[in-house]
Amino acid sequence: MVWSVTFPRLCLIQMKISASKLRRLERLIHDQRRLAVACSGGVDSTLVAFLAHRILGENSLALTAVTEFVPEAHVKAAGKICRQLKIPHNLLQIPLLKTAQITANTALRCYYCKRSIMQRILREARRQGFKTLADGTNRDDLREARPGEKALQELKVSSPLAEAGIGKAEVRVLARSFGLPNWQAPSYSCLATRIRLKEEITREKLKMVESAERLLSESDFQYLRVRLSEKTARIEVERNRIPLLVKKMDEKMLKKLKQAGFQTVCIDLEGYRRQEG
Repeated sequence: MVWSVTFPRLCLIQMKISASKLRRLERLIHDQRRLAVACSGGVDSTLVAFLAHRILGENSLALTAVTEFVPEAHVKAAGKICRQLKIPHNLLQIPLLKTAQITANTALRCYYCKRSIMQRILREARRQGFKTLADGTNRDDLREARPGEKALQELKVSSPLAEAGIGKAEVRVLARSFGLPNWQAPSYSCLATRIRLKEEITREKLKMVESAERLLSESDFQYLRVRLSEKTARIEVERNRIPLLVKKMDEKMLKKLKQAGFQTVCIDLEGYRRQEG
């Protein structure tokens, strides 16, 4: 098959990734003929966009949503990766704070948010002649309670990684084997997940969280969350990094966090918890 992608044999043996999974992933992408990919810049959606471009060439397109819920640095990173990999790429401005069902921040916020984003991306994809839209949902994602998955199903967004039975660990091995620059980047969830449920989401609160997380990431913390409840910041880092965080939390750091808008700063001794977003 001329469209088949070659995977390094050693990596496949190390991870015991079955040839049937890889063939299924290739076939799922190839059979679309023309495929647009909702690409956040994370490793999962980057892998799908990369393979779509390798298999379909100009009949593929990556689309990245630019919203108030995603830091500017992440949007720039997505664009940079697509340029490096020569993937056709468009940015779409999608204002989410205009939707009351999203800013109310109920348990269904993720559903309304995902639906708004994917509807807009799908509309743009079809405008450019792409009937099918894919995302980076992998097999492991389906094991978690994610209200946004309902929106994907309603809009008939394809998830080739999940359909091929490929999980996160396998995604990283494949991404590494292809030399994708973000193969080991930590998982990221939108800034809205940092705000306590039923507390209204505002631009000011999102900027507070973004500023605090950027500040801490510059201080050598990669896996972190800054949770916001009213004017209090609750900082999560990996448990073995908590002593370093305490050391870094000097008067200068506290001043910068308070300048971002926080009145109180706390360290969560349970540490970073991936499952909470």
